[in-house]
Amino acid sequence: MARKKKTVEDGLAEADVLLPLDTLKEIEGFFPLGKPTIDTTYGMLSLKVNEINESEKEIIYEGSKTNLSRTVNIHGEYSKEEVIFYTYVLLHAKYDSWNPFTSVKSEKADKSNLGDFCHDFFTKAKDYTYKGDRDEFSTKRIFEMFLYCSVQTKEEYDLPPFEEYWRVFEAKDVLLPTTYELLFKHEKNSIRKEAVAQKAFAAQKEFIYLRYLLEQLFSRKEYKHFIDLYLSNTDVVTGHGTFPYEAELYFAFVESCIALKDFETLQKNLVDRDAMHLGGRYSKSFFEGIAKYFDGKYADAEVHFKKAILSDDEGRDVTRCATIFYIATLLKQKKNDAAKGYIFDLKPREPYAENYDLDYFGYKEIEKELLAELQKLDVSEEQKNALKFYEASILYEGSWHHHDKETTSSLVKKLKEVRGYDNDYTYHHLLSEGYAKLGVHDKAYKALLKSFAFQEGDIDVGYSASIEKTSPDFQEGLLSYLEKDVLIYGSKAWSSLARNELRSIADYWWKNKKYALLTELCNLIVEYDASFNDFEDYLFEFAYSFKEIGEAEDAKHYYELYIQKKGENSSVLNNLAIIYEQLGNLKKAKELIKKAHELTDGNDGVVNRNKKRLVDDEKSKGTATVPEKKTTENAKPATDFIEYDPAYGKLVYRGKEKMVRSSPMMPIMLKELFGNPANTKNAVDLLEILNRDTTSSNRSILDCIRQINKKIKELGVKEDPFTYRSDKVLTKETYVPLLRMKVSEVEPK
Repeated sequence: MARKKKTVEDGLAEADVLLPLDTLKEIEGFFPLGKPTIDTTYGMLSLKVNEINESEKEIIYEGSKTNLSRTVNIHGEYSKEEVIFYTYVLLHAKYDSWNPFTSVKSEKADKSNLGDFCHDFFTKAKDYTYKGDRDEFSTKRIFEMFLYCSVQTKEEYDLPPFEEYWRVFEAKDVLLPTTYELLFKHEKNSIRKEAVAQKAFAAQKEFIYLRYLLEQLFSRKEYKHFIDLYLSNTDVVTGHGTFPYEAELYFAFVESCIALKDFETLQKNLVDRDAMHLGGRYSKSFFEGIAKYFDGKYADAEVHFKKAILSDDEGRDVTRCATIFYIATLLKQKKNDAAKGYIFDLKPREPYAENYDLDYFGYKEIEKELLAELQKLDVSEEQKNALKFYEASILYEGSWHHHDKETTSSLVKKLKEVRGYDNDYTYHHLLSEGYAKLGVHDKAYKALLKSFAFQEGDIDVGYSASIEKTSPDFQEGLLSYLEKDVLIYGSKAWSSLARNELRSIADYWWKNKKYALLTELCNLIVEYDASFNDFEDYLFEFAYSFKEIGEAEDAKHYYELYIQKKGENSSVLNNLAIIYEQLGNLKKAKELIKKAHELTDGNDGVVNRNKKRLVDDEKSKGTATVPEKKTTENAKPATDFIEYDPAYGKLVYRGKEKMVRSSPMMPIMLKELFGNPANTKNAVDLLEILNRDTTSSNRSILDCIRQINKKIKELGVKEDPFTYRSDKVLTKETYVPLLRMKVSEVEPK
């Protein structure tokens, strides 16, 4: 249902557009229909939603700035995409005379693709314009709508020739701000983009367009035009939301004045407040020093740069840059002795922070020339090394940004020439980064570890070297290196290592099953942190590693320390029960496995199987048990048991020869086999039970058969019925009869 367009009082107009009722909520997220007023291009619009009947509603917009009134009649004939498009037009249309949508149902009402709809509509509207049926402004409006929808859909379509757009753009009428923004954002040709920025800035005075115009002038070295445009729009440059470009443009203004030797203009327009550059706050004193330095007034520049250094409360990038200029003014005045006295104030770039150098005033060239001049003076060896170290930090900055091999090689070479910085954190960190970028990973990691010995406080630093990239031989000797070359610097070195890298080492060795190395690391930790305050999260890994290398007592100690510090854990209790079983204390093993079972509520398969083996099966008449053994100093613990392996995430049997994936019955059978050879027949019975366990793999059973076969042969069987059988023949269906044949030969008569 559509009503005819009609004129209302005070020149306001009402126009109908048919829209779907069920999309009202959806477009609320696109346009703020739930608010009493909304800010649009042409002022504040008030709106309300009137319910006409169950199937129709209308949205009424009334503009306070441009005498705009629009009523949108919600109807079910238009798509959601058309709702968005038409609502946008109604919110932004400036003149009542242009309304191509009045009472016309779209032929594309069933289209769900906003881009297709917009393209079809634009083409139709464009045809009207080209025939002269619509005025120039209508062409602009259609162009704007199409640009808007094209951007929203992030799709590109076949457009009319750009000359048509440009003809529209160059017309005298002011385009919508939206159009300026879209044209500027998506224009790739710099000449046309600059033209858009010029027209947009003339209409709107927005910083984004001014910045682009100034940057273009500066890049072309049109310094006079840059200065004129900059000074005539300082209110825009210093407006809200211009950081960090405000400072960048001011630096460019200063450099433009220097290039033209217009020091009078520069002096008149020095900042009254600090210029917030990414590298810090550059004060008025700093820029006064710059003006005097390039004007050849070095004595005045010296005063201003010194004041800038004293006023810098950050003491990093600004101080470094001001110090370079300060020493340069001394050399310009032939104050060589005074200049030499400030060599140690040349602090190298810091590896743990972004270093911001000035990209203006020829700073980097002045810095290089300054170093060359200072090295020509009669300086001490310590001063020479300080200059070399500072030069190396410049190379580091270059290699850090560009990663070229030549610069990195120069960095490492220069650092190796430096003397007297063996106890310096920055020195070793830069050396580590250099080696890492050259692919010399062992040396890179050694230098990194040594840098931690001299690190001051907690530093959030990134580095390229890592334990993962080092060689196996290096890792074998790593802890020895730490003791001899790093930890000799005392508890401070240990604290830094503990905070930074030792955890990474432990994680990597655990991941790669370097159990012996983990136990060595654990022993090293004991020397410095016997309470394991910094490494309590690794007690499980250390305990497990000791167990892997056969040190059951140490494994027991660290599992129990884990419980003491972190509380009982089913995995820890399970593994500790196995260790007590190994050590012959079955009573304690049963106690622990029962606790583990209680913690898991019987839902952990590993714990359940061990409980069955240690506790439940002992009560069964048909199952032999291993008697409890007394633990003595000379007793050798058994090496055949079932255990939870976190690396595999499942139950494993660890035998004398190899690891075998297990089933619930396998450990019982094998325990009988190795615990008492006389029970070999019983072991075969258990193996037959194992055959009925559908979770047992054929390979696991075959491994068990081989071990039983070996034991039977040791008991005196001369002929081996398995000699001519392969794994393919030896299956679950064939092994039990063969084993029974062999067992009968050794059974007591």
